[in-house]
Amino acid sequence: VLAVAASLLLLSASFLARERFEIRNTAPHTAAALPAAEAGADWPNYGGGARADRHSSLGQITPANVAGLEVAWVTHTGDHKRKMTFEAPPLKIGDTLYLCSGSAWVFALDPVTGKIKWRFVPPTTSVRITACRGVTYAALADVPAGTPCATRIFALAPNAQIVALDAQTGAVCDG
Repeated sequence: VLAVAASLLLLSASFLARERFEIRNTAPHTAAALPAAEAGADWPNYGGGARADRHSSLGQITPANVAGLEVAWVTHTGDHKRKMTFEAPPLKIGDTLYLCSGSAWVFALDPVTGKIKWRFVPPTTSVRITACRGVTYAALADVPAGTPCATRIFALAPNAQIVALDAQTGAVCDG
């Protein structure tokens, strides 16, 4: 039994070693603190605000008008290679929605039109995932605004590593 367990552990370790991104420039950064207020025009965290209470103080949609809502737009991600589910709430930061698909593709959308601003497709791996549980946003306090990767979207790649993307362009960030 011990030999079988050791073999499985060795096999798992060799499989994971093949499926890694190269991690470069691991210099630490400081994330700017997000306000503890309720989610308002933005939805910067899972659950809305820092308390994750899933409440917005916006008053545009009310119990009186909710029945009259109509679909404003539909976006097709192009990620339809296999059966998957969408299980993550998008984040809204400024004029952009950020979300991920079942294959761990990450998207930035215009919240008014649904047009895709950028798309990140992770390198193909043999690991199969069918759901993405969400993305995370950070503004780095020690990186000047307007500098590449000053604001980042973090997502889990299919190989179980975290990838940092420039929130403005979708380019992979170093470090």
